[in-house]
Amino acid sequence: MNEVVQKDLLLPGHYLVNEKVCSRDWIDTEKLMQEEGLKEKIIYTFEKMITPHVEENNFIILGVGTVGLQIGSILAYRLCSPFLHIVPKHLEKHYDEHEISRVTLEKGIKYIIISDVVITGLTIAEVRRKYEIPIDEIIGIYCIFKRSFNLEKIKIEESEILQRVQAINTDFDAELRTKATCKLYNQCKTCICNNKILN
Repeated sequence: MNEVVQKDLLLPGHYLVNEKVCSRDWIDTEKLMQEEGLKEKIIYTFEKMITPHVEENNFIILGVGTVGLQIGSILAYRLCSPFLHIVPKHLEKHYDEHEISRVTLEKGIKYIIISDVVITGLTIAEVRRKYEIPIDEIIGIYCIFKRSFNLEKIKIEESEILQRVQAINTDFDAELRTKATCKLYNQCKTCICNNKILN
């Protein structure tokens, strides 16, 4: 997507990806979704990607995070599917208690997971554990960006998840550091940012 570069959506800085890993840059997908023409193009592309993999309406769409909510709810409407917004644990502090889903998902149902960016797969793994979703019940994990990364140590669970990811764009690799190799963490003893640029 040339739009990422043209609209300055690839932000340099220090960003906390999850409790174990930080990144040297971040793609501002929320700003990307503010562009109505682009938003419709993304949703239409997801619809074309998903449609061949579903039979009838025997699946539920799970939208992970804010962008997953925006895309997933529209896709669910267009595909006549139930929808559930999932708030990842690391984002719960930004939501009111009533906005966080506390449901038990039915066994034997198939799921489509929608997210903005998948890097390590840890957030999707967290969703799987929290809602006890077997990997074979996931039709697919769809994201705008799948970012390859430079860390060799990734759990088997996350590698199974990464194999199921289908992305619109895979052009932007991520430069990741673990807390053990992060200079900021080693100097300050904390990664003090959570998806915010460090000034």
